[in-house]
Amino acid sequence: MDSSRNMRSNQGSASFGWVVAVLLVVLAWAGAYALRGGGGSGEVMAGWADGMSAGQQLAQEADKPMVVLFTAGWCPPCQAMKRNVFKDGGVQQALQAGFVPVQIDLTDQSASNPNMEVAARYNVRGIPTVLAMTPDGVPFGEYAGGDSTEAFTDWLSALQLDDASASLR
Repeated sequence: MDSSRNMRSNQGSASFGWVVAVLLVVLAWAGAYALRGGGGSGEVMAGWADGMSAGQQLAQEADKPMVVLFTAGWCPPCQAMKRNVFKDGGVQQALQAGFVPVQIDLTDQSASNPNMEVAARYNVRGIPTVLAMTPDGVPFGEYAGGDSTEAFTDWLSALQLDDASASLR
C-alpha cells in the first residue's frame, strides 16, 4: 500500500514539474518577444511626430491636419497595422503629402505617462485608434477599417475631399 501511495505522489510531482517547465518556457518566450520590440516597444515610426504637443506644433506650422495613431508596443493589432498599413509606400506618401502623422504611445499605462491623459481627453477606448484632427486638436474623423492598406488610403482620400469642399464654402 505504501508503494502505490509513493507512485501517486511521484506522478503528482512529475505533473507539477511539467507545468512549471511549460510556464518557464512561456515566460522566456514572452521576455524574448518584449526584448526584440514585439511588446513594450514604444518606438516612434520614422516620419511621425512623437506625442500630441509635437504633432500640434508641426501641424500648425505646416497648416495641415493631423492623423493621430494611438498605439502600444504590447498591442498585436497595433503592430499589424504598423507593418501592413503604415509601412506601405502609398500610405506614407499620402500621409506626408496631406497630413502630419502623430503617434501617441500608450505602452506605459501608468498615470505618469502624459499620453494617457491625451487618450482620455479624446475618449480613446481601445487601440489601435486613428483620429483625424485639425492642427488645434479638434477631431473630425476616425478610422475603423482594420489593417487594410486600401481602406486606409480611401479614408485619407475622403478626408482630403471633405477638407477641400469645406474650404470652398
